[in-house]
Amino acid sequence: EKTTMADTSINADTFRKVFPVEFYNRFLEEGVRPDGREADEYRDTRVSVGTVETADGSALVTLGGTSMVAGVKAKFTNPPLEGDAARGWLVVNVVLPPLSSSQFSSGTPSTEAQALSSELQALYSSCVDLSQLVVVPNKLVWVLYLDIYCLSHDGNLFDAAVLAATSALASTKLHKPILDADDQVPTVDDTTTPLQLHYLIYSDTSSWVSDSVICIADATKDEETMATTTCSVVVDSLARIQATIVPAVAVPTSTTHNTGKLTTKQTVAAAQRAVARSKQLQILVDTAIKTAET
Repeated sequence: EKTTMADTSINADTFRKVFPVEFYNRFLEEGVRPDGREADEYRDTRVSVGTVETADGSALVTLGGTSMVAGVKAKFTNPPLEGDAARGWLVVNVVLPPLSSSQFSSGTPSTEAQALSSELQALYSSCVDLSQLVVVPNKLVWVLYLDIYCLSHDGNLFDAAVLAATSALASTKLHKPILDADDQVPTVDDTTTPLQLHYLIYSDTSSWVSDSVICIADATKDEETMATTTCSVVVDSLARIQATIVPAVAVPTSTTHNTGKLTTKQTVAAAQRAVARSKQLQILVDTAIKTAET
């Protein structure tokens, strides 16, 4: 009996749904992924800054079908009575709303959102020069609220969140405080100065599907559900590795696969690619900032 093109499409679609890993690996064996990319090829990446007018720094990032917006808002506050009063604060919050993906629900922040917030809080607290945020020693400091909001989720949330946060912070400018005689009621004028950062950071997540030795870059949401091993390498603007996260928080908690351990060869390969990727992303951020200033 003659097989029509429609029959072939239906059979292929059924095979993909019933045996997703086998279907995917057949593509990898031919050196291509189902979406047409090569294993080490990234999706279209775009960065724009100054997208939120009410923020002191903001950015919109798209990574294929994943979109993130980040905003920085600076507010005055009193330093803690105990601890280090010679620096300001940075508070990071990641929001993964149900509108961005059916994977997320409203109400209490998901495990993934909390994990992202925690990871980024630790990473960016080292990037920002918190001592610069002191307005009046032991009396008044800036607190920076860095909010990262997912607009659409099609995989690789961690890399997208890092790129959005970095772009927002790199574009942040603080207004000059105006203090009254008692240093109690500060206001600001139109004079601004760029936020001082020790360095910028970028992330690159590598994934391995099933037992494949082929490493894929910038996984989609479907690819993440099949990944058995992932590794996010965070590199700063001086090409230094700041963190290696295994497993990457980008892997959904609903995955039915066990996360494998990285070999030395896999770790080295992931680090090398992350350094190269960071240079590409640095150019995108620099270009976005220059475009916004013109």
